[in-house]
Amino acid sequence: MSQPVSGSLLFQDGTSERDFIAVSAQNSSVPDLHYEFRTSSSQYGNGTQVNTTVTGRASTSMHHSSSSGSSITTAMVLFAEIGWVSNKMGTVKVYITRPPLELATASLCLPGGKIGSRCFLMNWNGVEAKSQFTWTRDNSAYTLTGPNSDVLARYERCQEPTPHHAVMHFYFEDRLTMLMVLLSLTLNRWLDGPNSPFITSR
Repeated sequence: MSQPVSGSLLFQDGTSERDFIAVSAQNSSVPDLHYEFRTSSSQYGNGTQVNTTVTGRASTSMHHSSSSGSSITTAMVLFAEIGWVSNKMGTVKVYITRPPLELATASLCLPGGKIGSRCFLMNWNGVEAKSQFTWTRDNSAYTLTGPNSDVLARYERCQEPTPHHAVMHFYFEDRLTMLMVLLSLTLNRWLDGPNSPFITSR
């Protein structure tokens, strides 16, 4: 990849494809990213309602003072929710847009142009028409390409024992794009994972 890395996210606490924490790497040029994906379930009629909440660091900081000095903390806010009914795809609600956005979960993992790929559509760089973004899987790694087939991100599992289980290098800076990329990546990893109830492209 010839373009400079905009940043790197470290994936921690990976109890499942839908439960993890992703934070900026120490040397990342985008240092303040923090996302938490948490999934819980409850009974819903004759089925089970499963909900994945996505929280993250707000862009503004809060200052606290005490006898030992002052500190800066950043509030965690709700960014998005993924709804499932009995492990079937439902809807995604994105709360960082105005107005909030609601779309079908399946729209974030549409069939791609070849085996092992899935895509989603969104506005990019102020272009009115929606652009296509495609995740392509190679074993446990995923590469994201955007318009003109430019590489925008690559997710790889760590082969050596580390505090984090995976890393994603990315080549963009827009926060809404990052959230949509993480939502789509999570769905792709879930669909390809051992607990997926869906038939997937292998």
